[in-house]
Amino acid sequence: MLESLRYRDKRTTIAPMNAQRSSSFPFARLPVVTLLCGSLTGAFGSGCKPSSVEDAEKKGDVAWLETNATPGAVEALGRLADTDPKALAVVKAHASKRDVGAYIAAWNAHLRGATWGADLLRAGLADPSGGEIAAAAMTRKDPHLVTFIPDFEQAMIHSGASSRASVISGALASIGKGATAAVERRLMDGASRGSMCRGIASSETGPDVRAALFAVAPSARDDIACVSAVMALAATDATAFAWLVKEGEPGMVRAASKPEGLTCDKLKVLWSQIFAARAEREYSSLTVPLSEVLKRCPKEVDGAVATVLK
Repeated sequence: MLESLRYRDKRTTIAPMNAQRSSSFPFARLPVVTLLCGSLTGAFGSGCKPSSVEDAEKKGDVAWLETNATPGAVEALGRLADTDPKALAVVKAHASKRDVGAYIAAWNAHLRGATWGADLLRAGLADPSGGEIAAAAMTRKDPHLVTFIPDFEQAMIHSGASSRASVISGALASIGKGATAAVERRLMDGASRGSMCRGIASSETGPDVRAALFAVAPSARDDIACVSAVMALAATDATAFAWLVKEGEPGMVRAASKPEGLTCDKLKVLWSQIFAARAEREYSSLTVPLSEVLKRCPKEVDGAVATVLK
């Protein structure tokens, strides 16, 4: 019985101690997993698996980011690639699969001065069947595009008349003044002419590149895509419209007068100015375009032309 009392006393003595400890000990109420992660972090410096892309990037966990493989994870790998060869290898592997996310990471690396970014972008542009993916990752009108002008040109040459080349030509055309010489070369090359004109027609193209389209010889605009580009620009751009009035070749004026060309209201203005803006020796070359427009928009154009030719 004495032994039993001793056991009871021992049990009652311990219980309050445990109760007091549970209320004051800081880790007593934490989950076991949290305690274990904390212990592992202290012992090994790595801890448990990352809980997010941000956490994985902070820990430099390339394997987790590679497995996750979301666009955000690839961007994080790109940042780690500045100093971690393993991360760079993973980004390159994504690029080899034509993942635009890898090229976005490379573009951002180029913007912050990491040399691997420009190298990967150039390798992508040099791919004849995938150069447009690298070009699509590059921000239009950004001054950092200038260094890639030779690469854009070569990519267009490799892509030829493919519609994919329009993405590349759009990037080139968006550069502006610094790219005009390259734009003119691509216009003079029949293989890349159409793609270059589609790039020029982009809303991101500046006035210097548009002027290059009008400055080249008529033969360098001899492509249906170039005709479409001139019509699109003349419909919205006063400079392009003025060029069409004063200098546009008869073929362009005829294209403007067709149903797929300018609106009748625009043609009324065009034909009310065109004879006054040109020398009489050019009138005969405008006969066919004039007959086209009189059939299509007689109400708008007939009176305007009659007034000019009195």
